[in-house]
Amino acid sequence: MTIGCLKLISVVLEGSRLRTLDLGLAPNIEELILVGCKDLENLHLPGRCLNLRHLLLTKSKLRTLDIGLTPNLEKLNLKKSYCLEELHMANECQKLNELEITHSNLRTLDLGMTPNLKKLVLIECRKLVELHTPFGCLKKFVHVDLSGCLRFRSFKFNKKDYTSCSVDESLEVGPLAELYMCVESIERCLFHPDIELPKFQFFRDYKEDRPSMTRYLERHFSEGMCACTNLETFSQSICGLRRLRKLVLAHSFVEVINDLDLLESLEELILYYTKIKHLPDSILMLKRLKYLKLYDCSLLENLPEDLGQLECLEKLHLTDRIFGQLECLEKLHLTDAKIIKHLPDSICMLKRLKDLQLYNCLQLEKLPEDLGQLECLEELNLQGSERLQDIPKSILLAIKKYSNKQEQG
Repeated sequence: MTIGCLKLISVVLEGSRLRTLDLGLAPNIEELILVGCKDLENLHLPGRCLNLRHLLLTKSKLRTLDIGLTPNLEKLNLKKSYCLEELHMANECQKLNELEITHSNLRTLDLGMTPNLKKLVLIECRKLVELHTPFGCLKKFVHVDLSGCLRFRSFKFNKKDYTSCSVDESLEVGPLAELYMCVESIERCLFHPDIELPKFQFFRDYKEDRPSMTRYLERHFSEGMCACTNLETFSQSICGLRRLRKLVLAHSFVEVINDLDLLESLEELILYYTKIKHLPDSILMLKRLKYLKLYDCSLLENLPEDLGQLECLEKLHLTDRIFGQLECLEKLHLTDAKIIKHLPDSICMLKRLKDLQLYNCLQLEKLPEDLGQLECLEELNLQGSERLQDIPKSILLAIKKYSNKQEQG
C-alpha cells in the first residue's frame, strides 16, 4: 500500500497465495483474519495498532511475528504456526484474554506481557522449554492446555471464572478440585541429556471450581517444560493443593506421594497400574477420604495396619480388575491381590461389614484373629486363597453361635 488506509478496519483473507502482506499504513485496523495462507512469509503491522482487537493467523510460514504496540488486543490465535520461532510484543497487552498457539517452534514465551490472560492454549509446541510467569500473572486463568509440549503429553487445567464475584476461600466452603495424572518414564531429555534426574512425560487434567491453586501452575511452569523431573519438587506441587477433592495417579509411579496428609480435603484417591509396594502411613490422616481404589497395583505387598482409622471410608477397591466394592462399610472385596500375605488387624474395626470376599488371593496366609468379632458379617468367601493356613477360632465360634440362633429361631 503506497498511501495510508486510515479507514481500513478489517482484513479477512482465506487460502491466499500472498508471500508478503504490508499493513504498515493501516494504523486503525481492528480485525486481521488470515486463514490458511500457507505461503505467507512476511507480515508487517503498524508499530502502533491501538485499535487491533482480534488477530487470527493459521498455517503461515512466518518465522517471526511482531505485533508491535497493541494495547487493546483481546484475542491472539496462531493455530498451526509450524514455522513460528519468535513472538514479539512492544508492550504489555493488558486486554489480551485469549492466547492460542499450536504446532509452533517457539522455545520461550513471556506471559508477563499478558497479565490478564484467561485462556492459554499451547498444543504441540514441542520445542517450548521455558514459560516465563512473573508472580501473580496466572491469577485469572480459567483454561490451560499444554498437551503435546515437551514434558506434557496431556496437560489440561480448567476452572470457573469468578472474576465478577467474591468467593470465600476457606476450606469449609467445600473444595471441588480434581487432578488426574498419568506418568510415563522415558529414557532421555532432548534438551538436557546429561542431567541426572528422572525423566518423565505427564498426562494431567486439573479441574476446580474455585479461584485458587494458581500456585500449582506457577510451580510447574517454573520447573520448565523439559522431561527432567525433581521428584521432591514434584511431590510438593501436588501436596500444595489443599483443596484437592479427587486425585488419580497412574502408570509409572513407584511410590505414592508421602505427604498425603497435607491434602486435607481429599475424598477420592485412585491408583491405576502403579508400581507401588506400600501405601504411606500418611494416608491414615485423610479424615475425609471416602473412596480408595487400587486398580491393578500388582506389586502392592500390604495395606497400612491401621486402615480402620479412615472413619469416612465408604468404598474400597483393591483388585487387579474392578470386581467388588465396599459400600457404606458393608462390603469389602479383595480379589486377585496376588502378593498380599495378610490383612491388617484394623479391618476388625469395620463393625458394619456384612460381606467379605477374599477371592483368588494366592499369597494370603493369615486372617486377623479377631475377625469373628465382626458381628454383622454374613458372608466370607476364601475361594482360591490356597495358602491360608487356618481359620481363626473367633470365626468358628461366630459360625457356631450363628447356627445355634438359627436352630432356636
